[in-house]
This record gives sequence, C-alpha cells and structure tokens, in this order.
Amino acid sequence: MTRRSRAHAILDNRWLRGALPASFALLLPGCPFSDDYFMAEPSKAEYRPGCGNGIVQTGEDCEPADLVGKTCADFDFPEGTLACTSSCQFDTSGCFALSPPSCGNRVADAGEACDNTDYRGVTCEDFVATGPIACTAQCELDTSGCVPNALCGNDRAEGSELCDGLDLRDSTCLTKGFSSGALSCSADCQLFITDRCVPFEPMPECGDGTVDDGEECDGGDLADGTCPSEGFSGGTLACGSDCQFDTSGCTGGAACDFDGGSRTGVILRADTSEQTSRVSDWNCADGGAGPDLSLTWTAPATGCYQVMLKSEEDLDTILGVFPNCQLLRTLACDDNGGLDQLSLLEFDATAGTSYALVVDSYFNTDSGPIQIDISPCAPAEWTCEPGTYGRDDGCDCGCGALDLDCDGDSSAAACLVCVSTGSCAEGRTCNAILPDENWSCSGPR
Repeated sequence: MTRRSRAHAILDNRWLRGALPASFALLLPGCPFSDDYFMAEPSKAEYRPGCGNGIVQTGEDCEPADLVGKTCADFDFPEGTLACTSSCQFDTSGCFALSPPSCGNRVADAGEACDNTDYRGVTCEDFVATGPIACTAQCELDTSGCVPNALCGNDRAEGSELCDGLDLRDSTCLTKGFSSGALSCSADCQLFITDRCVPFEPMPECGDGTVDDGEECDGGDLADGTCPSEGFSGGTLACGSDCQFDTSGCTGGAACDFDGGSRTGVILRADTSEQTSRVSDWNCADGGAGPDLSLTWTAPATGCYQVMLKSEEDLDTILGVFPNCQLLRTLACDDNGGLDQLSLLEFDATAGTSYALVVDSYFNTDSGPIQIDISPCAPAEWTCEPGTYGRDDGCDCGCGALDLDCDGDSSAAACLVCVSTGSCAEGRTCNAILPDENWSCSGPR
C-alpha cells in the first residue's frame, strides 16, 4: 500500500470513529480541496433498531424490502411470490405447489399420494372408516367418501347403526305406529325396542257386527243384553243403528213421570216437590238427595239439542239425559251449568229416538217449580248468548246466523240494524230485537 493510500485508510477509519475533524483532510497531501470530502454525519434513521429499518438484523428472516435473495423455491414451492411479514418473518402464503409433471399417468410416482386408481395401497380402513377412497386431479387423496366406523355404545347413531343409546335418529313410538310410550335401542344398535310403546286403541266401528268399546250392541250381537237386563219384565230387545240398545220392543218397563212429546221450546212446567227420588247417584254431582221428575222426549230431527232449566225460585238442580225411563245409564249430565244454580246441557239426539230427561233436586230443600226448554243448539257462528237462540223470546241478533225466532221482516232486520253491543244503526229501530241480549255484532249486515 502506498503512503497516500495508507493515509486515506487511516483517515477513513478515524473518521468512522469520530476521532478526526473534517478539516483534517486539508492537511493530507494530494487531497483536493472539495466538498465531497466533507462527509455528513449519517442520519439517526439509518441506524434505527428493529423490524422495518431496512437492515436484516439478528432474529429477523428478512425486511419487507430485503428478502436476502430467498424465493419460494427455497421453501419447496416451485411457483409463487415470497414475501416478508410486518414482523420480518418469511411469508410463503403466496407460494404454491404444482402437480407433479407425471400426475395423470395412472402411476403414483414420487411426490404423488395417488394417481387415478393407484392409491399406494391406502384405503378408507387406514382412516378407521369404510367406503370408497378417491384421488383428485392433483394426485392427492380424497377421503370424503370414507364414513367413520360406527362405535356402538357412544350414544351417536353412525354408519349402519339404526340407533345408539339415546340417539334414535328422530324415531319415536309414534313413527313406529304406536300412540305413545318410550322407544329404546338394542344393545347392538341394530333394533328398535318397542315393548314400552302403547298401541293405538282400535276405533269402534258401528255396523261391523262386533261390539266395541262405547257400543252396547252391534247388529245381531246384543252382548248378552235382554229386556230384563235393561229393567223391563219382557219383550224383545233390539240393536239400534247407533249400536245402542233399542228397548221399544220391551214391555213392562218403568215409565217416566211426564211425556214431553217431540216439541221444542217449553215442553214442561212442573213441580219437583210433588215427586219422589229415583236417582241418587250422578257422575256430574255429589248431590241428588231431593225429589226428581222425569219425562219422555222424542227427537224431531237428528242433531244437537240444548236442554235448559228455568225457575222463579232459587233452586239448586241437577239435569240428566238417559236412554230410557229405567234411568240406568246417563247419556249427559250437568250441575249448575245454567243461570245461578240451575242446570243446562247439550246432547246429540237421533230423529225418532225417545230419551228420558230427569230434573233432580240437589238437596231436599231445593225442590219446587221448574220449566224445561228444549231447542236446537246454537250454531258455531252464533255470536249472541246461546241461551237466547230459538227460545221464542224474540228475534235476537246473531250477526252470523239468524235466530230461529226471526221470521219475515224481523228476520231481515235482525242483523241489518245491529251494529254493536245492544245498539242499532243510526235511523233504525230494533223492532223485535232484544237490545239487551245483542252482543259481539261488528257492523251492519
């Protein structure tokens, strides 16, 4: 090294150490007087420590602008773009692998998991499953067709299991043809156990010749019934079309106190205190110790009928309907269903069939004058008090179905003039309508 070169080296070294002033350059022989030799102090930013300062330091893989010569290939990715994260670590998310050049030749070569049907001997069983394994177009295994092997006893119905413990695959006693109960699963997960399921009760079918539940008889099968068993001394018992006993051919039976015919409306006015007690046990009341009266009534048409009791005295009554005057079997019963302690009931009747109606006194002290009204049941669309329907008490507004009492002009007026509870449309009169019994009317018809 020449003297001049050595001097420059010393100068450069001392300059970096900050040992010599910049003006010292003027003392060196051969140094031209130039600003280029006045070296500015490096900025502090050039030496800022940490990621992002442009200098790959200890603990850093790279800097965002300096990948230190690395590419995706250095990470076994043949294609893509390598990047550096904000924490100065290599980012290979932009790198990707290509299918081996030989993929598709039906032979699983090096680097291929499979190729077409060459799975290198791998099956779904290697994944503790069953089913067909497949190979993708990129020569990678496709196990989507592998179904995990069922493990009976883990409360999870899998694979070929019908059920497993509490997992019944949404099956219930109802889905298995039963009415209710608790369905369970066999220990081997292959059978449903229905011994705790409740079968449906067979529906009675009147006319099939078999006496089912709810039927007294069916056709020629009287179930050992006779006229004497029904309280008559003799005669021939028959079976009605409703599979109930027909006692019209029986003789010597008990008679009711009154005959109500087949009328509707008021069919009887009488006094229970003038009678004796024949019925003491009711399925709708605990009382019935007082005197009762009975009457025969024949339905003029098939349908629902309402029986209502009225009295001028405060009587506590029980009302019942029986198949005949023997009063052995109750068809319908009511206690206090009407106004105050009076009774009211509805029952279905068959045209031409006679029934026995009984009015009983709850206590001995509850006997006295009563009135029995029978009328067709109010239809479902009737919106007024059902007790005012067909009672011969005037044309009541139903605003949905006309009262049976409505006829002629009053029939048309019944819903034309009723606009709200107990009121009439402006400029109209209620005529035969009873305004205090009109309700739930939404507007003129």
